[in-house]
Amino acid sequence: MKKRCLSILLAFCMVMAFLPQVVFAEGNTGDFTVTGGRFGTDYYYDDSNKTLEILTGAPITISGTTKTDQIVVNRNVPAKYYSCRCEH
Repeated sequence: MKKRCLSILLAFCMVMAFLPQVVFAEGNTGDFTVTGGRFGTDYYYDDSNKTLEILTGAPITISGTTKTDQIVVNRNVPAKYYSCRCEH
């Protein structure tokens, strides 16, 4: 029984050790899903003020719903708005 408990504890520790790498592999984007572009180069998410910041004019698609996060497009960055299903 001791070996079984030890093996379960060891397996749990291994899973927890890899969790941060899996969760933050692509960069945190809050409530949004971002496709295209590169995290840190074309867009960045600031968790302290819950803001997704668009840094370049690279083609990206942002999807998702939120009541707390916001999107900010830097000055001089061309942005095209295609559609939005907003709930007020």
